[in-house]
Amino acid sequence: MTTLDCKPLPNCGQALRAAMKLVLKNNPLLASFFVWDKEEVGSDVALHVVVRQTDAFLDQCIVDYGSVKTVKDLKNLALKYPHPNHAMFPGPLYRALIVEIEDGQTSGFVLNGEFTSRQRAICEI
Repeated sequence: MTTLDCKPLPNCGQALRAAMKLVLKNNPLLASFFVWDKEEVGSDVALHVVVRQTDAFLDQCIVDYGSVKTVKDLKNLALKYPHPNHAMFPGPLYRALIVEIEDGQTSGFVLNGEFTSRQRAICEI
């Protein structure tokens, strides 16, 4: 795991959030949706939808989690993600938790992305 080493702590989390927003703005497919409505579309095929990347939307994808004591606690958070339904159908299919790490006075993040549906959709194309 790589940590971003910067001080003071609040600025580090803000810099990390800004960097993650930039990644999502440049890769809008990451925070996309699947829309499936058999009656409306007239098919069992799901539509892969990309929405406008506004700050309000990106703030739903990038969440300030709070803090943990150590980097090991951050790793444990990744293994026991507190919001298991965050990045599921219909979407958005990407979520990130920004976490302050107290003992290192730095910040880290945990990504949660749903890629199974996308891989299946790509294979069917």
